[in-house]
Amino acid sequence: MSAVLGTPLSRDFCGRPAAPVRILHLGLGGFVRAHAAWYTEHAPDADRWGIAAFSNSNTAIADRLTAQNGLYTLVVRAADGDHREVIGSLAAAHRGGDHAAWLAYWRRPELAVVTLTVTEAGYTCTADGRLDTELPSVQADIAALRADPEAPVHTAAARLLAGLAARTRSGGGPVAIVPCDNLPGNGRVTARVVRELAEAIGMAPLRAAADHASYVTSVVDRITPY
Repeated sequence: MSAVLGTPLSRDFCGRPAAPVRILHLGLGGFVRAHAAWYTEHAPDADRWGIAAFSNSNTAIADRLTAQNGLYTLVVRAADGDHREVIGSLAAAHRGGDHAAWLAYWRRPELAVVTLTVTEAGYTCTADGRLDTELPSVQADIAALRADPEAPVHTAAARLLAGLAARTRSGGGPVAIVPCDNLPGNGRVTARVVRELAEAIGMAPLRAAADHASYVTSVVDRITPY
């Protein structure tokens, strides 16, 4: 991860400064680094689209990437051998608990896309795709946001709602929220759990914030083995 042919990774090494952050990602796992970040790296206007990513429970990966200015080596294995490439589209990496930084990105006017890979369980929904308000983690986040819309929260739905609320308060425009987990109708499910969380909290500004986005359904047909 830290070097190609023994050379430490740096922005000087790859010859590309970090792009301005316009994509925010929750769940700094193998999929985003092997796929979403690779496609962003190879976009025709890649110099305009940087990614800021937040880890879930693995804080070590965020710390290691921060030490390398977001750079890492992607290894693609094929019949003719391994192919290595330095990926530079990750402009910043953060620990998942850095809630102040999370909200700060939402307030940026240039933010356009929010993606997430949090596993199926991370959507805290019931079998029929509704918010599971019986979960202690959901109940804790409801209480936290009811007391303070900027309070640290832990579930994906609450992080999204807190971010959307921060964005509406700052006057930012709508964003596209794109879940990338292998969950049928993942965009519809994400919209439902965020809106139902806002309803459970019972505050009009949060209900309005939940609609300050388009929720995009995606289909993922690849995994990244370790």
